[in-house]
Amino acid sequence: MHTIRAIYFDAVGTLIHPQPGAAEVYFDVGRRRGSRLDYKTIRGRFRMAFEKQEALDRAGGWKTNESREQQRWRDIVALVLDDVPDPEACFTELHEHFAKPAAWWLRPGRMRCSPI
Repeated sequence: MHTIRAIYFDAVGTLIHPQPGAAEVYFDVGRRRGSRLDYKTIRGRFRMAFEKQEALDRAGGWKTNESREQQRWRDIVALVLDDVPDPEACFTELHEHFAKPAAWWLRPGRMRCSPI
């Protein structure tokens, strides 16, 4: 008999979704912080930056920790909003936004509980 030692949930994009979408939040924060990039550019950059970080994580065997997650998102913010005077302030504002439960919605009918 095997003992379960850990359970992994890939919640973002499967069970929960940002509301409004991540690119829209980045656009709003970027505007407030001095970015002149349009929404379409930010959306494209976000996808590209996210895919780059996914590739790095895949190459690293999907190992993560708090430090890696912080660096991952700092790098994404820096790539997406490269025209702001203070990318760290953007990171902090975005991090605080996405840390709030109100920033996320649960897709109806996606959460099912079943016995193991």
